[in-house]
Amino acid sequence: MGIRIMTLMIVLLSLISCDENNKSSNHEVYVGAYRSMDRLIPYPFVLSKMSDSVMLYNNKGEKLIALLYDELKSGDTLKFKEHHFYIQKKKSEELLVYDLLDTLKFPNHEKYGLSLKSVAKFNKVKFIADLNENKIKRLLLESVLSHDVVSDENSSPNADFKIRRSYQFKEEVLEELTEYFYDGLRILSEYEEKRWSLFSVGNILLLSIDEGEDNPQSIYQVSKASAGEIVLKDFSAYEEKSIVLKKEGLDKEMFVELKEKSVYISRCFDGFQGEYYHQSVTYGKGNKYILDAVNKNPPKTDLNKNGYIIAHFNISCKGGLNDFGLIQMDRAYKKMSFSKEIVKHIFNQVLLLKDWPVDNISLSKGYYQDVHAFLMFKIENGKITDLCP
Repeated sequence: MGIRIMTLMIVLLSLISCDENNKSSNHEVYVGAYRSMDRLIPYPFVLSKMSDSVMLYNNKGEKLIALLYDELKSGDTLKFKEHHFYIQKKKSEELLVYDLLDTLKFPNHEKYGLSLKSVAKFNKVKFIADLNENKIKRLLLESVLSHDVVSDENSSPNADFKIRRSYQFKEEVLEELTEYFYDGLRILSEYEEKRWSLFSVGNILLLSIDEGEDNPQSIYQVSKASAGEIVLKDFSAYEEKSIVLKKEGLDKEMFVELKEKSVYISRCFDGFQGEYYHQSVTYGKGNKYILDAVNKNPPKTDLNKNGYIIAHFNISCKGGLNDFGLIQMDRAYKKMSFSKEIVKHIFNQVLLLKDWPVDNISLSKGYYQDVHAFLMFKIENGKITDLCP
């Protein structure tokens, strides 16, 4: 009897040891961060490396294909059916790969061949214990979760807006609400809907957003969860950061009420935004029309102030505006502040502009569909007197 118990314990210890090895040394998971180092376009794939094989997953957690493969090395090519990933460089915490079958998204340099700036980056992620997929999904579904947006390379220039983003997760549909505050006042809010998935790859729990192949979205790692918050690791910018989703601010009724008052947006492309000087996105009716519009019933504030209010935004290929930013400067181009009344007035009028030349915005080189632009309003003694560009 003692021998049987001892044998059973040895077997159990062996199984536990094997499982732990699968979580660590024998199993590596790489989450797609972005492709094109100067444009940071989300790259929604996952690579899972076991001891003798490597598997490719899409952003829904679906296994696309598996290969027999021993060790990931710089210079090797992972020949999946629809993706031939040439490993340009393998580092301790990341892979830089180049898809030899996709010459549109991974263009060659005219003279030197493979272009380093066109590679896709995969981040190696670590297993985090005590994360239960079913419990976390319930947490996501049961209440509105919010976080303060931290600007990075993917954001519109912004110095003065405080931006809060709130999410209501429903089965497969994610409702996203973004509020822009200045000096404690909500200036505007925008709303959109996306699809989402929660899935595990090799004991790594991932949350992905899905807008289709033409509008790739990020994949996040779930790194912490409690009754009050869920923490996501975001790999979409040069520096990895944490997004802390908290159950505070809006409840479900408030979310619905504010959603109905918000501008509904539909981005054509969430990755890199082209700049206004790459293509002609001059407002169709001209600057005088915009000046006349913002000078209708302006607030009588800031009568002794002079400077500039710069409204940043992206123009969707469908003509709508989104992703706003606010920068304020004095006549010497140093930081200053105007009243919340004049800021709200200007942005309210900008939102009414409908004649942006969307026909000129195109995916001409596989880089972008939407364009970043700005309007720089000159303020003299509280009056809006000029506009550029």
